[in-house]
Amino acid sequence: MKLFLTGPSGAGKTTIVNECAALWQAAGRGGLLGFRTFKEQPPLMPVAGEGSRSAQAAASAATFVCLSAAVSGARTTVARFADGESRLYPEVFDRAGVRLLRGVGQDACGLVLMDEIGYIESEALLFQREVLRVLALPVPVLGVLRDKPTPFLDALRAREDLTVVRVEEGTRQQARAACLAHLGLPGQEAGEELNHRRGYDRMERTNSTRESGA
Repeated sequence: MKLFLTGPSGAGKTTIVNECAALWQAAGRGGLLGFRTFKEQPPLMPVAGEGSRSAQAAASAATFVCLSAAVSGARTTVARFADGESRLYPEVFDRAGVRLLRGVGQDACGLVLMDEIGYIESEALLFQREVLRVLALPVPVLGVLRDKPTPFLDALRAREDLTVVRVEEGTRQQARAACLAHLGLPGQEAGEELNHRRGYDRMERTNSTRESGA
């Protein structure tokens, strides 16, 4: 069971991965290993001096791409985009990325997440080798492939042992259903129950906070 989503940015690929991962755990199918990448922007902090404000505004306009474990843990910057320029750090994948995948096949594991594999990893040869090692193991993998042509991404898309599902705005529900079926997870009703339970838990935490502050 190795399935990857692909498609344009904002189509909902990571949302589907997150929901499937939550349902996997809620069903008692096992834990999660692997990695996630995500974008973040530093907050604008109040500083003194016109020059400092300009420098801080420039820093806050930057977008960082970070790498972290599938569940939680420290994040590491793999790219920085600002003022039309980019700085990529593929060596981070060769260090932190390899470390996050190294336990697959050694420890008890339910589902391996790889969200996402993109173009920054094109020069991270150690990381590529570790991804291929994991894909050769009899473990379930759910991930995202960046919708760009690179030799490594093209090689992954061409593998016969991978199922690649394209996600677009009009096909999001079909892609979600394909992921759930591929992983043997319950469908829409369970997803709605999970969302309801999350909302109930948030409401309980809010009420508890209000009562403790009263």
